[in-house]
Amino acid sequence: ETLGRWTVDKYLSDVGARYGGVDAILLWPTYTNLGLDDRNQLDLYRALPGGISAVRNVSDQLRQRGVHVLWSYNPWDTGTRREVAANGSTPDDATVFASVLKAGGADGINGDTMSHVPKEWWIDSLAVGSEDTYQPEGGGTIASMDWETMSVCHCKFDKGAAQGPVVALARGRAALLLLQRCWLRDNRVQLGLVEWHHAARRRGDPPNLHHPALLREGGPRWCERMGAARPWRARRWSLRQPLPASGAE
Repeated sequence: ETLGRWTVDKYLSDVGARYGGVDAILLWPTYTNLGLDDRNQLDLYRALPGGISAVRNVSDQLRQRGVHVLWSYNPWDTGTRREVAANGSTPDDATVFASVLKAGGADGINGDTMSHVPKEWWIDSLAVGSEDTYQPEGGGTIASMDWETMSVCHCKFDKGAAQGPVVALARGRAALLLLQRCWLRDNRVQLGLVEWHHAARRRGDPPNLHHPALLREGGPRWCERMGAARPWRARRWSLRQPLPASGAE
């Protein structure tokens, strides 16, 4: 039975018991629901239990417990209903998100499929009195580090060769970019999506978590993808990571 209420304490107690706690969560009601009807990605946030005001209340509760809140941004959401301003104009996504993120109490966005988050997003957030945090899935650029504080690395440090030279080169480049970002700004939060091939998963082999970039103090976090099972055999690290939020029942 779905009761339509948020259970922040229950959720944090659960992830605390299983993983040792989390630093941030990513609210993601969009993909794969986008496209089922004409609602856009912000409409799906508005459709969460209690609407935007309830999401803000949940975000406030999470921050009181030391947990930050990110929203997903799907730039490929172009075939659904467009947002319309009071004057009848159609503002761009950066402008609309700046206002709705503030109303919902979010700390920033995860930029799905984005190589970097354009500077206009940061400028628009300042215009509404916020300073949002941005986490591009593509890792960002050197220039965008001026306004991005986080990024994602699809890292594969030693398994890429099993999938061919093209994959090995792409994964190796991602790992080098991760190390570069850590060197340029040691307080940058790098989320490492450490992946490995299906044969290793069937054998039950863990991902390679022994790379120096993953062992450094304050270094990248590792996370599960789309709920897939990941064997976890930790030695020198604790699991403090953004997790998909499931705090509503």
